[in-house]
Parts: sequence; C-alpha cells; structure tokens
Amino acid sequence: MADPIGSFWSWWKTARTRIAKAIEGRDLGALEGEITKHVEAIDPGLRWELGGGEGKTIGFSLVWDGDLRRRRVTEQWLARAPKSDPTWDYHPARVGGKDWEHLVMELGPHNIDFSKFTCTFQIDKTKERIDAKIFHPALAKAPEHVRGTATFVMLDSAFGEDGVERWMGVIDLAKSKPKDAKPLTDLVKAVAKLARTATGDQCALYQGTRDGSPIFIMKNEALKPIDHLDCDAELAIAIAIDSPTADGLPTKKESIALDALEDALIEALDGDAAYHGRETHAGTRTIYFFAPKKGAAATRVEKWKKKLKRTVKVSWTPDPTWEGLTRWS
Repeated sequence: MADPIGSFWSWWKTARTRIAKAIEGRDLGALEGEITKHVEAIDPGLRWELGGGEGKTIGFSLVWDGDLRRRRVTEQWLARAPKSDPTWDYHPARVGGKDWEHLVMELGPHNIDFSKFTCTFQIDKTKERIDAKIFHPALAKAPEHVRGTATFVMLDSAFGEDGVERWMGVIDLAKSKPKDAKPLTDLVKAVAKLARTATGDQCALYQGTRDGSPIFIMKNEALKPIDHLDCDAELAIAIAIDSPTADGLPTKKESIALDALEDALIEALDGDAAYHGRETHAGTRTIYFFAPKKGAAATRVEKWKKKLKRTVKVSWTPDPTWEGLTRWS
C-alpha cells in the first residue's frame, strides 16, 4: 500500500540540506516544484510554506486551508516528522503570531499593509469565539473574494490557521470603516485572553417540538473539532426512558436517574470522547459524543452498558468532518 507520508520523510532526509542551502543562497525557485510534488502526493489540496521557525530555525509548515480532513492528515505527517534541529522545525498548519503587523501583501493591484487593518468585534462567551467585522482601506472597492483572501491571510498570519479555526467565529468583510473601529492589536489581545480562559465546555439548553412532540436539547456550544482531531466518528447512545409521560418525557425522578447515568458514562469514557450534547424526545434520551472509532471509547461504553438494567442502543457514524455539529442547527 502506498505510503505518501513515509515517502515524503524519506525524500526529506536528503532534500532538507539542499533546501536549506537554496534558502541561504536565495535561490529556492528551482526546488519549489520538487517540494510541491512531494506535498501534493500526501494530499492534492495541501500547500506548504517556509517560515515561522523558532530562533534561527526554518519552519516548514503544511497549509490545510480550512479542510478538517486535511488537518488530520497534517497531524499524521507531523507525528512522523524528525525531531527539530538547529536548522529545521515542522508545523502541521500555517504558523502565526510573528511580526504579522509588518507584513505587506500584494494581491493583484492591491497593496495591503497589514498594520492598516481595523475591526470591531464581540466575544461570544457561549461559543468561546469572537465575531469580528474587519476593514482595510485598500480593499474598500475590491471584489469580495479579494477582500476575503487578504483578510484570512492576515488572520492566519496573526493567529495561525489553527488559532483562526479555534477562536474566530463570524467574519464580516466590511466595505467601509466600521464605527468605533479598533486596531487589530485589540483583537489579538482579546483572542489571547479568550485562549487563557476558555473551557471548551459551555452547555446551552433549548426546547422545541419534533414530529409534534416536545424535545429538550442540551448542547455544548464551545466544542471545537480542532481540539479533538483524533475524533473521527459520532457516538450516539440512546437510553429508553422509564415510564415516560404522555409527552414522551421523563418524570422528575427519572430525570435525576438519567442525569446520573450520563454522569457515569462521561466518567467511564475518561476523556476518550468529546461530549457534544443530548436530546430528550419521544421516550428516549440520546447522548452524543465525538470519538475515535478505533479508540478506547467503544470498549468503555460497552463496559458501562453492561452494568445497566435498561434498554440502551449504541451506534457509531463515521463523521470525519463533524457534520453532526449541525444536528440541532
């Protein structure tokens, strides 16, 4: 079976010296095609960048461009990388946070000085993300795709690809300078503060109807795929409600019992799954997690299930892009 990641690192053993010398001589052009060939053999959608190393090292980064499947691939690539050395270190995503304010990007006829970006923003405490409206004077009349490219390159430069995925929510590409616009450095400080305080666990309660019957939902709004890259499947555990009401809901006593079962399940999983939420509807409480299909979660769930004297159905659905996040949208 082909092993493109293994082939990449085999090639890299000798190529890294040639690449480092080419960078030192400012003559990388002849090697760019060779590098691209080996990166695209891993995944045709991947790109690569140089930069973002620590100290005097050269950082080699793969760029995943917002595709979670590719981000998992870059994590596998990194897991097989050699140890960092005085010349090279390796990154599974575009690195940010270094001198981003001093960058100037040429995009067609547009000369975009990153220091001139301004913004307004709001912190969504439940989702633990920041929604922002971002403006640059050189892009006021630019097509939307140009504004989008420039804005997201700037955000990647400030926070790194993973940081943008983790902390940024809705991004509005403003055509005019927002009222009370602030420098981007204020947004950087806000993201840094959020990163220090975020829990990844912020549950919100919702209620409505489905098929004419009431449904109650508790959802972890702060759950983020980037924090659980090994979780490639959705785990659903449906527990039959004992003596449900006419509306298919649990009595107060049964609610307490179901909550205790859920707590015991989460404890049994012991961090091997990411809690998404639960729904209570039509005589069943269904608890949802994201977990590695081939991990320890499956065994732990079965052990938990054997201790019960209830009807419990366990199902696994492959979900590498976490489509299940939209279950209650």
